[in-house]
Amino acid sequence: MKLIAYLCSLSALLIATCQFNIAFANGHDSVQVTLSPRVIGDTASNSSVREVLDLWRNYLNSRPDSIYDNPYWSIEERQKFKNFDLSGSMIYGQGKNFLNQWKPLVLSVDSISKGYLIQTAYVQCDTDYFYQSLWAVQNVFAKRERGVWRLFNALPYESAKLCNERKIGRFRFVYSKDHRFNELLARNTVTFADSLSKIFSVPLRDTFEYYVTDNVSDLTELMGMTFCLSMSTGITYPDDARIFTASGLEFYPHELTHLVCGTCGSRFASEGIATWQGGSNYKEGTLQNTVREARGEIHSASELSLDSLIANPYYSRSTSLFYATGGMVAALIYHFTGAKGIRELRDAKQSELVATIEKLIDDTPLTVGTIWHRYSLLNPDENDAKK
Repeated sequence: MKLIAYLCSLSALLIATCQFNIAFANGHDSVQVTLSPRVIGDTASNSSVREVLDLWRNYLNSRPDSIYDNPYWSIEERQKFKNFDLSGSMIYGQGKNFLNQWKPLVLSVDSISKGYLIQTAYVQCDTDYFYQSLWAVQNVFAKRERGVWRLFNALPYESAKLCNERKIGRFRFVYSKDHRFNELLARNTVTFADSLSKIFSVPLRDTFEYYVTDNVSDLTELMGMTFCLSMSTGITYPDDARIFTASGLEFYPHELTHLVCGTCGSRFASEGIATWQGGSNYKEGTLQNTVREARGEIHSASELSLDSLIANPYYSRSTSLFYATGGMVAALIYHFTGAKGIRELRDAKQSELVATIEKLIDDTPLTVGTIWHRYSLLNPDENDAKK
């Protein structure tokens, strides 16, 4: 079904559901889980569906934005991966209040082999987020594991479409039968990862998984969603040694930097270090191109404090300034303190981040304009070329 038609159908369903005015939640639950009319009918006649919905409601009320040994998720997947809920990381990771602002609407609970497929939409009607009322449509599986209903990712089902794989160096590339594998780019990935390992003085794992899809829609489905507003062209889980891409390319420097550098104490440090090494997306590939894209915003943001930019990555409804400034900070820190400073930036907690940056580049108080000026002094030729 076309996305526009799907959204229209969803809007009609929302109206019908509001008319039912039925909230699937207990009094102590902070997250209100609403059922579509279709699911309401299923719960009346099927006790297993009721049990699965109880499981799903309990999970959504168990702080799914936090990574811990969540008892409602598959034991097997929890033991294998730290980031075991792939689609949830793209949904609940938006903030601890996300599920109160974008309310879960269970669209369907369909029987599958040995379990059920739960499809949930995350919608809002009372606030304005770029005039968007749908964040995501998510697919999660429920199956019995050790005699108990538990949740599972859609990846094992969706990855069947990526039936080809190649092992080059430390990387296992997984891709579809229609994808034309580029061995040269794959070898660039191996070389780039090795070089980053030396720059950051961090060891590499023996094996990494690199999933290649050719567009965002295919990547979204692979992660367990038929639609997601926040989906990017690359998602990396350093702790699980996995990269998922929608670039159609076997080489993605920004995401590879995330993979090698590891989990950071803040998003600003994570994206800044990755932008310094690989630009802000696969099309650019360099910090210089990211700076060029954000240059139009610096005039209005020159006096903006670094604290304010860190707290609001979507300055002027764009992350361009956030990524460019973060990349500049990483470049400055490496210039003055080398790999040791980059590791200190990586490990700094959000509450200590600005103080750490001020110490590492020996400047205070920091504004966005100050950082851009300091960076331009290190790159005068680049700055002149853009005037």
